Amino acid sequence: MRLLLINPPFDLIRHGYGSQSTVRRGYLPPLGLGALATYLCRHGHHAVVYDAAASGADIAETLRAAGTFLPDAVGITATTLTMPAAGEAAAAVRQQSDVPIIIGGPHATLTPES
Repeated sequence: MRLLLINPPFDLIRHGYGSQSTVRRGYLPPLGLGALATYLCRHGHHAVVYDAAASGADIAETLRAAGTFLPDAVGITATTLTMPAAGEAAAAVRQQSDVPIIIGGPHATLTPES
């Protein structure tokens, strides 16, 4: 199975965080996605992590990555701060493809109803 694991595009200022400080951009390395990709690859799957936040990619660039890879499923990580961006990424992927989309990570685990 081909799996694309996405750390969604995220900009602290755009989402209203850090606007009262000198912070102009934030980055949280997707360690969970890396661990998950390693596990999946060791068990016969082809998993790729696309870190849109680190590359400064927007939703359109994230979609191009998904389209280029042609995944069988897409996983998107979400912390509480990145949940809106994860939702945007999931909606954009859904418009392009009917592959299964799984949102996971700390926010989805602790508040699955949101």
